[in-house]
Amino acid sequence: MAVQRSSLPEQVFRELIGAVLDGRYQPGERLPAQRALAADLGVNMASLREGIKRLEQLRLVDVRHGDAMRVRDWRIHGGLDVLAYGATVDPTLTRALFEARGLLLREAARLAAERRTDDHGRALAELAGAFAAAPDDATAQMVDLAFMQTLIDAAGNLVFQLIINSIRELYLQHLERFRPIVGDRDAIAPLYAEAAAAVTAADGDAAPAAVERLAAAQEARMTQDDAR
Repeated sequence: MAVQRSSLPEQVFRELIGAVLDGRYQPGERLPAQRALAADLGVNMASLREGIKRLEQLRLVDVRHGDAMRVRDWRIHGGLDVLAYGATVDPTLTRALFEARGLLLREAARLAAERRTDDHGRALAELAGAFAAAPDDATAQMVDLAFMQTLIDAAGNLVFQLIINSIRELYLQHLERFRPIVGDRDAIAPLYAEAAAAVTAADGDAAPAAVERLAAAQEARMTQDDAR
């Protein structure tokens, strides 16, 4: 499993994290000795150590001086940063991601209805219009990202912001994979407008209901595409 020569530490990291997340290395399993692993990957020791250090920072391996490196269970020890890598190898994580996203956006909409500024309301309305007018799915994706980011900003909850940052990182790294969420734009465009109008009107019941419908429609498109 030799890696490409460009950005060796990054390539080492991605090869190893893929092996941990897809189960090639099981929780509790010892990784090969570093020299053997470097030879297997076709990289120098410095690149290998940097890649392993990133795994350690994500709490995916346990590195102890004088002992073998052991794989940790990422479902128990991993944090939100794992989202940017895990959803690409574990379909169940993709489903869980969209379920959590829908819950977060619904509650963000409830808070946004209470806390939004006039600027937030105008921005949401403009973005809803931009989504309806988007010439293609790629453009619509970026508008969707801006719409949800504005919604989170309007909610004024820092923890929501940090969570959505991790989701956005995953989204941006795999835009094509997640493109189905904006498919059939004519059908879902009115949902953006409804959500924007409810938040702007400070309707604490209608806003979360509208955003929940939008998130559910997006989740359905994504899961249907994954099932094909």
